[in-house]
Amino acid sequence: PITALDLAHNALMDEAVLLRLVGALRTMPNGLRSLQMDGCGLSPRVAVSVGALLRERPWPSRLQRLTLSHNNVGREDGTVALAAALRCSVALQELDVTHTQADMGMILEALLANEALARNLRRLNLGTNKLSRATAAQLADFLARASSLALLGIARVQLQPEGFEPLMA
Repeated sequence: PITALDLAHNALMDEAVLLRLVGALRTMPNGLRSLQMDGCGLSPRVAVSVGALLRERPWPSRLQRLTLSHNNVGREDGTVALAAALRCSVALQELDVTHTQADMGMILEALLANEALARNLRRLNLGTNKLSRATAAQLADFLARASSLALLGIARVQLQPEGFEPLMA
C-alpha cells in the first residue's frame, strides 16, 4: 500500500479536484506516513477539509510528514482546522507551513498544547509567514520543550530585530 503521497506543485488542480482528493484519502484504511501538498493551490476551504481528515483515525497516529507550504490556508477557518489537527497528532515529525498565510499564533498554540509534538517534531518550517513578538515568544516556549527539533525554518518572517530576543533567551 502507498505510504507517501507527493502532490507538490500541482497548482493546476482546482478546488473541486482537491476536495475529491481529500475524500479519496479518507478511504485509505491506514492513512499515509507522508503527505506533501506544497504549491497545490489549496484554498482555505480545502485546508478545512484536510484539517478534518487529519483528525480522523488513523491519521493522527500515522502521519509523520506534512507539507502544506506555498498554499493559502488562510488566517481563519483553514488555520483553525490545521491547528485542530495538530492538537490530535501523535506521530508528526516534520511540519512545513512555509508561505501559507496561516495565523502563526494559532499554529504555535496548537504545538504548545501537544506534548507528543514537543517530543517528536524534528523539522518545523514557518518561513515567510508573519511572526510578531508575541508569536516569537510562543515559538520560544515551544523550542524550550521541543526535545527532538533539529531544523527550524523561520526565513523571511518579517520579525523586528527585538522580536528575536525571546528566541535567543
